Amino acid sequence: MSTLRVHDLGPLEVSVGGHRVPIRGRVPAAILALLAAHANEFVPVDTVVDTVWGESAPDAAWRTLDSHVFRLRKQLEPERATGTPPAVLLKQSDGLLLRVTAEQLDSLRFTALVEAADPARPADCLDRCDEALALWRGTPTGTEAWVAGMTELRAQATERRLDALIRTGHPDRTLPEFDRLVGEWPFREHLHALRMTALHRCGRTEQALTVYEEVRRTLRDELGTAPGAELREVQRLILEGEPTAPREPEIHLPATMTALLGRESELAAVRGLLGEHRLVTLTGTAGTGKTRLAVEIARRAAAAYPDGVWFVDLAPVLAGEPVAEVVGATIGGTAATASSPGEALRTAVRGRRMLLVVDNCEHLLAEAAETVTTVLAAGTAVTVLATSREPLDLVGEVLYPVRQLAAAGVELFVERLRAAAPELVITGEVRERAAEICTDLDGLPLAIELAAARARVYSLDEIRDQVRTDPVRLARIGRPGTERRQSLQSALDWGHRLLTPAEQLVHRRLAALPGTFGLQAAAATVGLPVAETADLLAMLVNRSLLTATPGASGTRFRQLVVVRAHAAHELGDETESTLDRRDAWVAALATVESRTDRLDLRRRYRTVDAHYPAVRAMLARGLVERPTAAAARTAGWLHGYWYYRGQLVEAVRWLELACGTVDPDDGIAVSWAHIGLAKMLAHQGRVDRSREHSALGLAVADRIGPAERGAFGLDVAIQAGNLWSAGDPEAGRQMLHRIPAGDAVLEVLADATRSLVESDRVDPTTTLTRAEAVYPRARELDLDVAAWMAARAGSYAALAAGAAEVGMTWSERVIELHLAEGGALGGAFVEMRANFLALAGDHLAAVRLYSAARAQRHREGLEWRAAPETDGLRATARAALSAADYEKAWRAGADLTLAQIIAG
Repeated sequence: MSTLRVHDLGPLEVSVGGHRVPIRGRVPAAILALLAAHANEFVPVDTVVDTVWGESAPDAAWRTLDSHVFRLRKQLEPERATGTPPAVLLKQSDGLLLRVTAEQLDSLRFTALVEAADPARPADCLDRCDEALALWRGTPTGTEAWVAGMTELRAQATERRLDALIRTGHPDRTLPEFDRLVGEWPFREHLHALRMTALHRCGRTEQALTVYEEVRRTLRDELGTAPGAELREVQRLILEGEPTAPREPEIHLPATMTALLGRESELAAVRGLLGEHRLVTLTGTAGTGKTRLAVEIARRAAAAYPDGVWFVDLAPVLAGEPVAEVVGATIGGTAATASSPGEALRTAVRGRRMLLVVDNCEHLLAEAAETVTTVLAAGTAVTVLATSREPLDLVGEVLYPVRQLAAAGVELFVERLRAAAPELVITGEVRERAAEICTDLDGLPLAIELAAARARVYSLDEIRDQVRTDPVRLARIGRPGTERRQSLQSALDWGHRLLTPAEQLVHRRLAALPGTFGLQAAAATVGLPVAETADLLAMLVNRSLLTATPGASGTRFRQLVVVRAHAAHELGDETESTLDRRDAWVAALATVESRTDRLDLRRRYRTVDAHYPAVRAMLARGLVERPTAAAARTAGWLHGYWYYRGQLVEAVRWLELACGTVDPDDGIAVSWAHIGLAKMLAHQGRVDRSREHSALGLAVADRIGPAERGAFGLDVAIQAGNLWSAGDPEAGRQMLHRIPAGDAVLEVLADATRSLVESDRVDPTTTLTRAEAVYPRARELDLDVAAWMAARAGSYAALAAGAAEVGMTWSERVIELHLAEGGALGGAFVEMRANFLALAGDHLAAVRLYSAARAQRHREGLEWRAAPETDGLRATARAALSAADYEKAWRAGADLTLAQIIAG
């Protein structure tokens, strides 16, 4: 297999086997740039769409995304064998992931080389910096924060390289580079210090001192500041004629005993932000690793702060205690000669170029904000890196949300596992179990560490079960740590105590909504007005107890698994009433009107998509735990949703339960449940059972009210076509006669159904004439289901007549209408289109679609093939091609989507 390299430090290119080419297409290039900036992390689909298309994203962006991912995979893995899953660009229902090593992605390789370039070993440092900078081909494309981080890393690599050249006795080699570099980075004092040192070492002392005066004027005129301690020290050493070597800054940070895993992109991004802003706050929920990340960032950035790096932990400080005094005492300020702690702090930071890390600000927001303001106002060269579960809300503050670990979570778990149970052999099975545990913990670093530590007592299977039962019970084994980090429960309690009573109410009641949810669902579940709920959700996001992801259909919210478990503990006696409100909201989606209003139905189906975990939870509660008629009615209404989403197996399971629970006096609910189940069974080829449930659904026709006749007629018509397609045309024709009469819509529906279920009794020309007559009538009434049935009839008739060109037109209409209804899979329709291509002699295209049809049928849980004519036509296509061409076409079709097939 040829080696893949992604070159993202400049114009985006890839090379496979040494042949370098640009990424084809703007959208695939934008997708790859985003994923490269988040290498080895899952990026939500909504984030991809928003980044690639922005506010101009078309409604079909989520569908066309598959097409672009398919094209990108072909370029990243051109030699991937048929049936082999992709190894580089992975896609799940909720996100994309670029899985690469440092050797495969230039930005990862660049970061690793710069981090390994130790100034204490100048020769080695020079080699690593040269290798890293050779990867840089121009400004990369990516998110603003990522580009800033990489740009800052490049500046640091450049400075380390120049310093290494000076230290290895080659200051003359650095001089030609400084004019260009100073023009690019005019305010980097360390760069100017290196330039002065190089000039002095080359015997150009007067010029070195002139540089100092030029820099002093520039800083004064442009920034209103004076040279920092490093520049002043270099000037002093030059004036005194001493060898110049920048002094090592003081580093006052907590000791770290383990490596920081999976945070390379965050380290680079935040260091870039620190180079541009004076106040950066790391935010995130309990246990995301804000403190550990801040410490590592400060340690790696220390060289840029000649007056030192200082760490202040506010966690032990109680409300009302003087934060300024705590900070001042830490960095060496004294109030002995000052009028107040604030004045002592101002004196301590004035004129110092230093980095101050202020940890755990969330419980002292007002006091911490006041102290940080004092520091930044007095020390104009001071930079503050804060950590807090919510922002300090200061002017100029830049927020950086610390996310959970994605793929790197497994590496963290395995690393901690080695320490907890060194005798355990790390096999593939161990890694699989680790991946399950990390997924169940949402990649939360503290939770992962606590879970891995339990391996000294429990097996990985037991740990997984404990996590799934109650993740917040994870706690340290052995000597306890600080109280708030003793367990997940205590870490979350720490933040929960800071909430207002209204925020606590919303926090605990949201436990009833698994997965993502929107504002309307949240308001209904918590039992508060929408406007009030909107404000409280914003506060919980601000306090890092909710995540929020903007999308085309509105902002989606989500509680992390451990946050939701904590909320469920707090819910207590309110559990049943809260679940009742959630279930009532889900049940309200199932209206009779939506079954005949296609636009409203599609909108409601999108709502189901966005809240499917909550919908599934409602069905489990209302059909398994404590059966209710409302849940049965909802399941019956959902049968069309399950069909269009290709979830037939799940549909049968829920609908069988619904049939035994439905209210017998609710005629439309009975028909939805039984005819809905009959539809799914027909698609699966289980015709006998399909007929049985069809009869049970038809038996309540006399209980169908006038307002429900359209919805009832629609389901009867569709099932008539299903039975005909499943091989029981007579049963389909009997269903045709049960379509209610009485209005133009039902009349067109009946005519469209007749064109299909009677097509085997009349000649193809008659069927085509019927389809051509009813199709425009159905489109005029916006009756897409009737138009779809007419188009299917036209397809079957064209195939029987051997009319390939006519059949292609009808086939395209079938697929387009199926897509318009929200259908994701349609193996039978793709198979029909392949048959027409084979008839027309386009054998390569036919084989591609046969492959796509087979893949889609299997994903639908259905047998391949659907049409009896397929075997002969596919054999004809196979015979017309060489074995190599056939295999290539078959591979190319396996991942095609319906949208790609229509697009050609």
